[in-house]
Amino acid sequence: MANRRERRAGRSSKPPQGKPYKPPFGVEYNEFVGELGPAKAGTHTELHVRYGVRDEKYVDWSITLLARLGGLEDFKRTKKHLERRKLQRIDVSNSAIRHHKFDPLNPGRPPETTVAVPLTAGNYELVDQQYGTRLNELYRMWVAPRLGLDGSVEPHTFATFGFVEKNREPEFQDGIYSWVRNTVVSIDSDEPDDVIVERAASYFPGRPSTTAVWLPSSGRMKFMKIDPGQQPEEAEAALSSADDDSADTPLRVSGTQTMGMLVEYVNRGDSWIDGLS
Repeated sequence: MANRRERRAGRSSKPPQGKPYKPPFGVEYNEFVGELGPAKAGTHTELHVRYGVRDEKYVDWSITLLARLGGLEDFKRTKKHLERRKLQRIDVSNSAIRHHKFDPLNPGRPPETTVAVPLTAGNYELVDQQYGTRLNELYRMWVAPRLGLDGSVEPHTFATFGFVEKNREPEFQDGIYSWVRNTVVSIDSDEPDDVIVERAASYFPGRPSTTAVWLPSSGRMKFMKIDPGQQPEEAEAALSSADDDSADTPLRVSGTQTMGMLVEYVNRGDSWIDGLS
């Protein structure tokens, strides 16, 4: 069905002439997820990015928009992870950069797929360039109709794309922030039940993870290691600073705490690596 749709759109689903594009050996993969606000009618839009880096170039990636059905109160009430439905994805696949459009009302239906940019062997520079281009386009598309009266950007959106920008810098690949992996982007007022227990455990269950917490009051972003493998009813998260690989005593999170409070708790140590501004 997807092939027929591509032909109707005047795009070929076949790989371009020449050798097919393949990511090089030695690619290091990582992921992050953040919310794009504001929520509408109980539906939260999330941006999930998986990328592979080699020599500071993003040579393999997928950028996906998903609709999360329900919010924190629904999660607390049902004690079940919330349903997510794909909206759009653009990725590197089958020797092309492809755009996939899903029908959220019919999640079992195959996506409508078109070829955005054909690729051939060795197109690493082009794939890296397209990664930045596609995220910039998404930012403009999302933010333009949602600006506040004073020109402000919704805090979750601001934090998510702030992390996107910083994540392109070399220190996130081989420098002082190389430990930041499988990241959930949040803001200081978010609750740990939402960030760690629901979102992190939905995207990165049982995997070493971090959370990036945007602090608008100080204009900085802090990072914490988290354990997203807990079941919803347990509601615990193990937190540690960047300098400490050993597990600290798990902190029991509750609805009275916020991510900003957890940052302050972990930030008490003198060895804390400062966040990004």
